[in-house]
Amino acid sequence: MFMQLYDVPILWRKNRTDCLIWVFTFIACVLLGLDIGLLAGVVFELGTVVIRTQFPTCSALGNIPNTDIYKNMKDYKNIVTCPGTKIFKCTAPIYFANIDYLKDRIKHIVGFDAVQVYKKRNKALKKINNLIKKGKLKVTKNGLVPLEQMGEINEGFENELDPEQVEGEPQQEVKDGARSNVDVELQVDWTAELPFDIIVPKVNIHSLVIDFCAVSFLDVMAVKSLRLIIKEFLRIGVNVYIAGCDDEIIMKMESIGFFDEMVHRGMLFLSVHDAILYIKMETDCDLEDPMIEKISQLQHDKESFTDDEDLIETYDNQRLAIHGLSG
Repeated sequence: MFMQLYDVPILWRKNRTDCLIWVFTFIACVLLGLDIGLLAGVVFELGTVVIRTQFPTCSALGNIPNTDIYKNMKDYKNIVTCPGTKIFKCTAPIYFANIDYLKDRIKHIVGFDAVQVYKKRNKALKKINNLIKKGKLKVTKNGLVPLEQMGEINEGFENELDPEQVEGEPQQEVKDGARSNVDVELQVDWTAELPFDIIVPKVNIHSLVIDFCAVSFLDVMAVKSLRLIIKEFLRIGVNVYIAGCDDEIIMKMESIGFFDEMVHRGMLFLSVHDAILYIKMETDCDLEDPMIEKISQLQHDKESFTDDEDLIETYDNQRLAIHGLSG
């Protein structure tokens, strides 16, 4: 064992973590004896595994042009990003010890905090409501317009739009305390400059793809936290897609109750490239890719089938589909 001390510099250059484990075990064996020293070395090695999984490698992926390959943008040159889309990859099991670190890495890669954006938008909507009540803003078909720019003066706001109905529903006109439906909806463009110096964090993406091809394990806490993360992005209008999930992980998600009305199985894709192609089709992105035409043709053919004739397999039936093709 003492002769192996000459190999320590070589081991340090190859793998520093393994070198530290060897040195710790060597010192423990000398001080505590061979049996207890080896046991202490095993415990120390388990501790290093926990620490390494607690801080996994997370990266933002980009596409190598004219391929379906996606790599870490920091490690490769000439990699292009997908417009309006971020691709996040985690290369370790996700469990209770590293889920908070995962949240922080997602915030860092997308460039904003979804929870803070949602809170800021709610505050902005409340302020807009107050300005509408005071007659300083007017709701038009084009959105919010200050009355000062329109050259109008507030005269009691006789025909006032209901400020309580902010977004998603038709505004109502208030006349003598009675409300009647009108066709005008309050459309807030959060990417544009808001009136009266209302500041809201900018969200420069419309989609987030989470690559799970290297994730081999999820515990209950991780599944619940992941569902909460997805809902936080959906609330601010950012679509989330999960790519490369293993079948066992999907069954684990389903057994825990991961899927509901907001987080559904339509978010799952076999690969990152499949998710990107779907995003391009949904956003009408003018990028040429032969797979887009094939997917469009498949969707067109699917619309011609009835519910009884639809033979297109879902994600969880892909094993049966593969066996059927090979048989």
